[in-house]
Amino acid sequence: MRYVFAIFIPPVGVLMCHRPVHFVINLIVWLLAIPLVLVMGLGILLWLFCVIHALTVCRVSSMDKRLDRLVAAIATRPTDASPATSPQS
Repeated sequence: MRYVFAIFIPPVGVLMCHRPVHFVINLIVWLLAIPLVLVMGLGILLWLFCVIHALTVCRVSSMDKRLDRLVAAIATRPTDASPATSPQS
């Protein structure tokens, strides 16, 4: 769902990823892009920048969550306290 918002309304997609600084940056650029689309093609480039930025933020956010789960799984993994024994011949 975040990716759909990241394509059509990029600031909302970034906000859904809990990245407030990136949200503000994306919102400012997106608000600049809206009137410029009506005037010239520069707005389309700004909108594409917003979409690419939002998709990147969403992807990095999901990678961060995956990494946190992996670190938590490694941290809670039981360790074997007994020393390794070799077979005696």
